[in-house]
Amino acid sequence: MNCIVDWYSFTVPANAAGLTHSAEAYDFLEHKLETGGGYQLFQLIGGKQGTPRNGRGHYGAGVYYEQFHISVWWGGIADHVLVEIAGVGCEALRAEGLLSNLISDTHSRCTRLDIAIDFQTNVTPSQFCSSGYNERFKSRGTFNSPDGSTEYVGSPKSDRFSRIYRYNKPHPRSEFLRIEAVLRGNYAKAAAKTLSHSDISDLASQLGNSFMWRHPLWNVSSPSDGKLAFARDEKGDASSLFWLARQVKPALIRLGREKVINLEEFFADILSEIE
Repeated sequence: MNCIVDWYSFTVPANAAGLTHSAEAYDFLEHKLETGGGYQLFQLIGGKQGTPRNGRGHYGAGVYYEQFHISVWWGGIADHVLVEIAGVGCEALRAEGLLSNLISDTHSRCTRLDIAIDFQTNVTPSQFCSSGYNERFKSRGTFNSPDGSTEYVGSPKSDRFSRIYRYNKPHPRSEFLRIEAVLRGNYAKAAAKTLSHSDISDLASQLGNSFMWRHPLWNVSSPSDGKLAFARDEKGDASSLFWLARQVKPALIRLGREKVINLEEFFADILSEIE
């Protein structure tokens, strides 16, 4: 079994609305990442030539470092810089001894964290999932292609779901089954905080407890009785409840009475995405 971080993204507060793909922008971003946490990134990409990217979403501009599969986004209406590090970049940072410190410095601003656990086995994704898992995860999906097969547990639109996949031969990783937890929002921040002071096998164990994998293959070197926990934003929760009661509830009642929507199907769809 091998546990790794396979995606990591975080933000750095910065007002970079007017910057473009110039040397000035590069210097600005380097300064912000050095002072705002994340200077380890520039220890890896410093001096490398990135490819300019057009804006995405509410970001006005970006740059992509193809060698490392790292994207940096800024500008537009965003009040921060977003750094996205895919698996290749995580591996490069890990090889240089930089990834752990990067996560420790930026865990409070983490936006997504993927934890991958590889098992050398003949077990297929379907066999692994069919043994059972936490019934709270209502969504289950299957995707097959010439490259391999994938099972999804939980909704890919949610802040926590799992991908279980393996490649077909002759892919070099065809002997391995990968169980991957994708975490966003508060789940990602909590997981990154755990990694800042604990071994990755402890985090993998907590995630396994959350998904309640029942296949005998599941095992971690440092089993834990706990699950990944995070602090809720109570002020935000109160505002959301007020909004639901004063605006959303009356609108749903009206749409239901007028037969515009089927409320039973509507709420069944919502419940299917709650883990």
